[in-house]
Amino acid sequence: MKVRMNFLILAILLLTILPVCVHGQMKNMGKNHEIYEKTINQIISCCNSKSRLADSEHDKIRMAGELAFRKAKFCMMYKQQLIEEMERTSLPPKTYKINYFVNSKFYELERNSVSSDR
Repeated sequence: MKVRMNFLILAILLLTILPVCVHGQMKNMGKNHEIYEKTINQIISCCNSKSRLADSEHDKIRMAGELAFRKAKFCMMYKQQLIEEMERTSLPPKTYKINYFVNSKFYELERNSVSSDR
């Protein structure tokens, strides 16, 4: 009798707590999506500002501006895919983690395009 009562209490707790947890998780995913999008928009904005350096007479500054232009273009083109991949991997919505994720994807593409040019 006691085991049956404990089982019943456990079943009731699971049936009431589980939907609340799922609802909270879904609400949190929507919030994460907004944070991912906002951070990528900030990256694009910063890169667009830096891309003005591409008009410089100095080689290294010009190269940094061109790189920033390519990164802004990458973020604009692949923004939705980046957000979906961050959600799929449950990336914590921390700015530095999102920046690292975007940078690693961008430089991976850059390395692949340089190696395919050779």
